[in-house]
Amino acid sequence: MKVLYVEDDSRDTDLLLRKLARESPHILLALASTLQEARSCLSAGRTFDAVLLDLHLPDGNGLELLAEIREKSLLLPVIVLTGMGDEAVAVAAFKAGANDYLVKRPGYLDWLPQALETAVSRFCAEKSRNERPITVLYVEHNPVDIELTRRHLSVYAPHIHLKAVYSPKEALSLLHPADGQPGKYDLLLLDYCLPGLSALDVLKVLRQEFNSTLPVVLVTGQGDERAAVQALRLGASDYLPKRQDYLLQLPSVLESAFYHTELVREQAALRKSEARFRRMVENAQDIVFCLQLYPKRHFEYISPAVTAISGFTPEEHYLDFDLLLRAVYPEFRETLNAALGGKVSIDRPLSFPIVSKAGRLVWLEVWGLPTYDQAGRLTALEGIARDVTERKEAEQELLQSREQYKKLADSIADMFYALDERLCCTFWNRACEAQTGLTSPQVIGRTIFEIFGENEPAQQLARELRKSLADQTPRNFELIFPAAEQRRYLDVTAYPMGKNLTVFAKDITGKKLAEEALKESETVKSSIIEAIPDVLVRFGRQGQILDLVTDERYRLRLKNHYYPGVNLAEMLPQDLAASRILFCIEETLETNEVQSTEYALETSTGSREFEARFKACGPDEAVAFIREITDRKRYEEQLKYCGLYDQLTAIYNRAYFEEELQRLSGGQEFPVAVISVDLNGLKLINDTMGHEKGDELLKTCACILKQSLRGSDVLARVGGDEFAAILPRTGQQAAADVVARFNENIARFNQEHPEFPLSVSVGLAVADKSETPLKEILRRADDLMYNDKLMHSKSARSQILTALLTALAERDYLTEGHAQRLTDLSQKLGELAGLSAKQLSALALLAQVHDLGKVGIPDHILNKKGKLNDEEWKIMRQHPEKGYRIAMSSPALAPVADLILKHHEKWDGSGYPLGLAGEDIPVECRILAIADAYDAMTNDRPYSNAKSRDEALEEIKRCKGSQFDPKFAELFISLF
Repeated sequence: MKVLYVEDDSRDTDLLLRKLARESPHILLALASTLQEARSCLSAGRTFDAVLLDLHLPDGNGLELLAEIREKSLLLPVIVLTGMGDEAVAVAAFKAGANDYLVKRPGYLDWLPQALETAVSRFCAEKSRNERPITVLYVEHNPVDIELTRRHLSVYAPHIHLKAVYSPKEALSLLHPADGQPGKYDLLLLDYCLPGLSALDVLKVLRQEFNSTLPVVLVTGQGDERAAVQALRLGASDYLPKRQDYLLQLPSVLESAFYHTELVREQAALRKSEARFRRMVENAQDIVFCLQLYPKRHFEYISPAVTAISGFTPEEHYLDFDLLLRAVYPEFRETLNAALGGKVSIDRPLSFPIVSKAGRLVWLEVWGLPTYDQAGRLTALEGIARDVTERKEAEQELLQSREQYKKLADSIADMFYALDERLCCTFWNRACEAQTGLTSPQVIGRTIFEIFGENEPAQQLARELRKSLADQTPRNFELIFPAAEQRRYLDVTAYPMGKNLTVFAKDITGKKLAEEALKESETVKSSIIEAIPDVLVRFGRQGQILDLVTDERYRLRLKNHYYPGVNLAEMLPQDLAASRILFCIEETLETNEVQSTEYALETSTGSREFEARFKACGPDEAVAFIREITDRKRYEEQLKYCGLYDQLTAIYNRAYFEEELQRLSGGQEFPVAVISVDLNGLKLINDTMGHEKGDELLKTCACILKQSLRGSDVLARVGGDEFAAILPRTGQQAAADVVARFNENIARFNQEHPEFPLSVSVGLAVADKSETPLKEILRRADDLMYNDKLMHSKSARSQILTALLTALAERDYLTEGHAQRLTDLSQKLGELAGLSAKQLSALALLAQVHDLGKVGIPDHILNKKGKLNDEEWKIMRQHPEKGYRIAMSSPALAPVADLILKHHEKWDGSGYPLGLAGEDIPVECRILAIADAYDAMTNDRPYSNAKSRDEALEEIKRCKGSQFDPKFAELFISLF
């Protein structure tokens, strides 16, 4: 509600603002301290629901503003609020159009908000009433009068709608209760002189025949006093002569007749309703009362039901108000007196016992509607008093029954609680308190989610309980509540009882944990049994099979399978059953110690090895774990072999060799010769040709050595490229013959396989007597072998290098003279670039051997027609480094080793293997790169077809500055 408050006293304004903000925040004030400010607020287009107006203002009297509001027809209720007025001022305010007049007496702020709301409500009702349209049926035979009347009403009373007819007959047809529409019109306006029937005749028909209560106003220009009296006697609401100003009076006369008739109807309906209400009250079983409390306490009305309930008649209560208080039990009198005095709120029913006239205890429950005066004082109380004695007695019995129920429920060891249809707790026994730590006051009225939390167990509990409520059948289920230390298991049973539920919950955590532990133990045992690759057999003392536990994958592959009830003698050879198996069973039963045995058995898949371990599991029973160990035996043999022999060459290893040295040192087989052999250049072969080629040479060397020795001699591989042989009962000359035979075999092999010659260094030492330790003899042989290695190392490397160059030359068939063409092109470009004689010599050698490292690249990569994959390209990029290592091993090639390493570097640094750029790349490599690229493009390769000379030169021109040195690229192009 928006209110314009016109007040010049700031203290009054502040007090009212505080009061409204605290108790009536819906009432909003706009403030004006002068008449001028108030006029501005009203003319600024702002809307207000009311004006609260002080009369004494700095620039005039508030009544001036009130008069202006009414003159301008502003539809606003105006409430005058003043502290200095008198009777004359109040009368003047109401005459000026005030809707209420309030005085600033002490405590006026308490009732001012209600007064504002009442004034606004009353104003709105009056406004609504004045705006209500009134439909008038006008019976007039003169068209001029009809037109004048219609024009006047349209201007001065537009809410009055006129329907004109020219004859009484037409009017009666419209108002006939059966054929017409009498409810369509609110009022009948009759001209006194009408053709046919007179206005009085029309009145008679309406009142006597139609029984109509429609208000009727008569107008006439020829009537007299007798006609007016007769019309009023017949039921006319008013009588208006057609004088000069009668049209000015007509709207108010019509409104007065209409609202008077409405008031009469409402009063009749009210009397009828009051009579009906009185009959209801007089016959009601409850006491209906109206109690006046100020200024004096007395009953204005009390219904006859009081006699049936208390035994006292209404008249007795009218005469003696304190009769009620004396009948009330003493301990309740103070509370009742406080309520009647307004000291205790009576917004709820009051219950108290009284002693009836016959001495019977009667409980009354009183509902009261209080009435307060402007000072906030309780002045009256209207209400109903009901006899609730039976209910109180039932409540007492229910309370006693509930106490017994609670004692019984608290004696139950399991959790027991009750829920309503919203799953709110209504009962909680002591077991619940003990197991949850929540007392009854903490959980009563709370939902299961508020008690147990918003978790999955509570959700499951809610689902099951709702199902039980829905189908009205008991439900049993288990809940698992997670906890930090240990989960809790509950066995829950819910019993529906209409819209309520009773729930029993038994803590079965101990039982569940024991079951889980047992299940886990059984699972572990079962998993162990299923996982072990054994057959578990339970035997009786005589060898009969009592039980068999195994997975089908591990069943013994016997011609006759083990089955319960079968005896060992029926499936095993008699000697094995009797001498081995039955003996172990008997021994473990007697000693209670584990017995084991291994045996071979012919099965459907051939001969197999088994191990059986026996343990007593009763006085006459033993369990056997039977495992097939055929593979284990095979592995043991392999391990034994590996412990004696070298896996690559299939000759003895160093461990066996040293054992033989130790054995022969104290024997009688002297003289003993020891030969030490080393394969020359193995590392170079491994680095360039790969370890497969190196392993092949090792096996060849071992084979030739073995062929050169006698059957009694011991040959072993004692290092990566070292071999040693022990020759028992062999002197110096016989040993030398063996070495000579070995060298002859090596030479024969090299003649047959010139591509990779086998080069070895040999040392020989002989122990004539046992006083000389054989380990010392081995050391002497090693020293002599190393001396031989020093003498032949250069020739060995030379032989290997020659073999590698030969292999490189043999691969030159792929490029048909690539090395020679490259030499010619690079020499021409080098001379044009001004290289020295030394640089030209190095460039010529580089052109011949730059691809030396490719001898270690597999043919399938070198000859691949398509694009190399990542792994193949990785291998191909290794050839500069391999060529570098080969060249470094040869004094003749060492000067160009660095050039071989860097011959695939590019001018922009994108080459390999070092990523050098610009002039950091040796000049020979930069020249070779251009010549090599040109030759590769102008000749067929496995991965590309040859280009023309111009196409190749154009590509070199395109790549100068990125792949090639731009200066040398231009010089090379100028050669053509």
